[in-house]
Amino acid sequence: MTGTEGQGIKLSRYEKLGYGMGGIILGITMSLSNYLTVYLTNAALLDIAVVSTILAVSRIFDGISDILVGNLIDNTRTIHGKARVWIRRVSLPFAVSAVLMFYVPKAWPDGMKYVYVFFAYNLFTSVFATLFIISHNALLSLMTSDGRELRQLSSMAVFLQRAALMCSSAVFVKLLLVFTDVPQNPMTQKAFTCVVTVIGVLAAVICLAEFYLTRERAETTEPASSQDAGTEKTKTRSVSERPAQNCGKTGFRTRLKQLLSNKYWVIMLITSVVVYSAGSCFDGAMSYYTLYILEDFEAMTLFHLVTGAGAIAATIVLIAASPRAGTAKLFIISLIIRCAGIAGIYLAGKGNRALLIISLAIVGIGNASASVFMQALITETLVYTKKTGGELIPGLGNAGMNAARKFGLGLSMAVFGFIMAAAGFDAGLDAQGIPQPDSVIRAINTGFIWAPIVFYIIIIIVFLLFFDMEKRRKDIA
Repeated sequence: MTGTEGQGIKLSRYEKLGYGMGGIILGITMSLSNYLTVYLTNAALLDIAVVSTILAVSRIFDGISDILVGNLIDNTRTIHGKARVWIRRVSLPFAVSAVLMFYVPKAWPDGMKYVYVFFAYNLFTSVFATLFIISHNALLSLMTSDGRELRQLSSMAVFLQRAALMCSSAVFVKLLLVFTDVPQNPMTQKAFTCVVTVIGVLAAVICLAEFYLTRERAETTEPASSQDAGTEKTKTRSVSERPAQNCGKTGFRTRLKQLLSNKYWVIMLITSVVVYSAGSCFDGAMSYYTLYILEDFEAMTLFHLVTGAGAIAATIVLIAASPRAGTAKLFIISLIIRCAGIAGIYLAGKGNRALLIISLAIVGIGNASASVFMQALITETLVYTKKTGGELIPGLGNAGMNAARKFGLGLSMAVFGFIMAAAGFDAGLDAQGIPQPDSVIRAINTGFIWAPIVFYIIIIIVFLLFFDMEKRRKDIA
């Protein structure tokens, strides 16, 4: 590799689109998660406290499955490579498990229903969704090591993910009304089952499209032809052109040791926890911010639409422009943009709607840019491990990041809940027309404004002081 960008095959638009289509699956997964709780409580008529406990406990299994799946991918040896083959294998089970998650048997007693929810939820999230997500992320480092190509692939995936999430949010409820067997009531078992079945079929087709449109590649040193006998040349070949047994030779402990000895991968692991904690604080506190500070709960729709539009605009620019600056610098800039947008929301308050909209768009731009550059950086740290004498470890490397993200998401939401409780939040006051105490308003601002800004500033400082991978990579190129 040369400089920060490296030298490699220039991927076709079809292959970039193929990888990007995996982003649609990520958007579908997020959309299903958004509607699962309301389905379980309003259509399946289950107790929200028990449901919340089941979903929280399942996070433990979800985190464990990340590591197991990552190790599975690294140990996979097929003619189709390590990651791609799992995208094909998971296509049908992903769709079926999604439908099962939204099909709680009505005739079963409540106790059996909760057991069913636990197993159906974990079958989807801890097994098949995890298999797809980690395979999709691992595929990135197996397609190319070129920095600009990595950013374009990430941009395409984030663009289609955001677009899929926006589209699903816009049509999900309308489709429920189309399929419901009770007029004007979308919260029925039939409606949810039919809608998720349609989405599941679409997801299966998209998984297969990503499999057939993409290729895994690896750099091997061998004679380029029979005429070159005795002269070795580096030749880049797709995994399907080389023996399957060449794919990975070390054990789990050795791979884990290689990752932990790469300080840049460790920094990205910490970054994943902190950045996703910040994002979870922002998203989790958003509804309280609109309800109690803006005093306009319908502004939630505005928040989602404007940030989504900003995110899509940012990814379109990144796909077209593919800036030549180092990925780490671009990641820092994206975090600064995020901070500026959040600060603008605070300054806008409830009296300056124009500034609020502009600030929300800036947040969306920062969110999408950070997602693109963060995934590209994770992949570059895995390539760096290989360049410094180790092995390319896409499965376990991405699995660790996925587990870190889930840890950050769960931890921050739990802490925010404790802070709100300690501040004296009581939803019952609303029904009595009594305003929440000032301590609650401060707690909401802490979760929505100040905590994310502080978290992002910490990561910016860490990167400026310690993340010099691009300079190091030039030295070993």
